[in-house]
Amino acid sequence: MHSNCQSRTVSNHTTKLTSARRKQIGLSAAARKDTITGLANRNCVCRKTVRKARDKTLAAVDNAFSQKQSEVLFHLPVTKRWIESLVLGLMFITRASYRSIKTLINDLFDRSISLGKIHNIFRAAADEASKINNSIDLSDIDTLCADELFHHNKPILNAVDAYSYYCCTLSINDHRDGDTWGVHLLDAKEQGLNPRVMVSDQADGLVAAQNLVFPGIVHRYDNFHLSRMLMDLRRFYRNRFRSSITDRKDIERRIEHGLTVDPNALQDAVAIEQILKHVSTTIDQLISWLEHDILNKAGLPHHDREMLYDFILEEFRKLEKIESHRISSACVTLKNKKISSLNYVKELDARFTWIAQQHNIPVDCVWEMAQLQRCDYLGDTYAIRMLPLCKLLGDEFDDLEDDVLIALDSTERTSSAVENQNSRVKRYTKQRNHVDNAFLNLLKFYLNHSVFTSSSRKDRKGKTPREIMSRNKHSHWLELLGYERFKRKPT
Repeated sequence: MHSNCQSRTVSNHTTKLTSARRKQIGLSAAARKDTITGLANRNCVCRKTVRKARDKTLAAVDNAFSQKQSEVLFHLPVTKRWIESLVLGLMFITRASYRSIKTLINDLFDRSISLGKIHNIFRAAADEASKINNSIDLSDIDTLCADELFHHNKPILNAVDAYSYYCCTLSINDHRDGDTWGVHLLDAKEQGLNPRVMVSDQADGLVAAQNLVFPGIVHRYDNFHLSRMLMDLRRFYRNRFRSSITDRKDIERRIEHGLTVDPNALQDAVAIEQILKHVSTTIDQLISWLEHDILNKAGLPHHDREMLYDFILEEFRKLEKIESHRISSACVTLKNKKISSLNYVKELDARFTWIAQQHNIPVDCVWEMAQLQRCDYLGDTYAIRMLPLCKLLGDEFDDLEDDVLIALDSTERTSSAVENQNSRVKRYTKQRNHVDNAFLNLLKFYLNHSVFTSSSRKDRKGKTPREIMSRNKHSHWLELLGYERFKRKPT
């Protein structure tokens, strides 16, 4: 009788549970905070009720997550113009081929598009891009970097603003002589191009064109090419020296094992090893001086660099008498490129003279500040060497250092801008068997109007080359081509 009464009591309590109470029971059971029996006894319900609440809670959680995955984020109106903009985006943002674009549109949008249609979209955009390229004012370019890259043995002429990375010339041709370069430089000149400085590897055709189109500007030899030539020379003689050590040890090993060896072989091998050791170590030292004391912007004044340059050239000539292979051509290059490699120091000298006048100090102090920048800012050497300048300049130390850093940063001695641009262009050309000027015109437009997502310089990040050069904002590159970008409605 007692058990029947208890069963009726539990049944009556079960029917009186509120929805909030049922939810709490289900959550506790799903979280396994207590056993099914324990929850049933504590809430005066049967275990079947607890299991139902638990299963209902778990089903609701699963349903919530499955809805999240299949939830429609937004609706996209797919029009013909939108597909055209997608084609161009795939072509230049992802560097996709025509057939890849065709496959993607068919698989994801269930719409067929022919290769001819994709080509027509590209050609129409190329025509519009060419008009925009030809309308840009290039008068703000101060330092022009020029170089050549090749596609299937055809030269692509490339000229870039050193500061903004704006590409003003990108064209494929059959030749790279003075006339070909001259035509493209004249076209750019009609758009206002009149640089003060040109930096390049001084190829014969480019030099001839520059003398014809811009006869009054300074033409600097790219220090990177000089450094690369010397690094190759150093690596060559290091390898030869190591090989001579191997040859000498091989002869010694043969003698130890009683094998027949030329009586003079070991003596000759030791002599060759000593010669190559002298040549290799001397080249190492000379290149170290050239890199750190001459080609480093934060270094000595122009006169001192000239003297050290002449000394290094003379030492190379001494090595040439001992070992002429490759060293002779290095001597010729060093002699011919001396003036054009060092004329960037003359610009630094002029800027430092102006800075000295502004701060009313001797120009030697400005050069000392420049040499101080070779030290690690947080290192002990910097802290020790800055003390005399701090004592002399007082509160003007920081202002002078800022002016010197700006002067060093804005003086170009390499054509790294065009080398960087070449690497970006190659990503597109290496995947295409056929490259014509229509494609390069559209590629030039895209590169000039695409945002730098990352850069070592804060003033470039988040901006396009055109925006940096002109200091004016412009529309997105797709909008400039006449397309309307899709934008979600605010929620």
